[in-house]
Amino acid sequence: FLLCLPTQAPMPEVDPLPSGDVGLEWYVRKGHRLVLSLEGRRRISYACLLGPQGHCHGIVTFDDRLPAEIRLCLTRLLD
Repeated sequence: FLLCLPTQAPMPEVDPLPSGDVGLEWYVRKGHRLVLSLEGRRRISYACLLGPQGHCHGIVTFDDRLPAEIRLCLTRLLD
């Protein structure tokens, strides 16, 4: 998954979760963050806070490419 991230994206903080999943977090500033939970090899849960611009969240399938929803969240977060 990490190899699919855009080259301009900073590396996230990586945390093992009690469920056995892997958590990834990008924290930009207060109210601006993206949190992912990699569940097994194919499922990703995500939540993104974008300050006054709103938020997004959902569950996507990972198929060896960065899902469009996560790419959009990262782009909006890092702008």
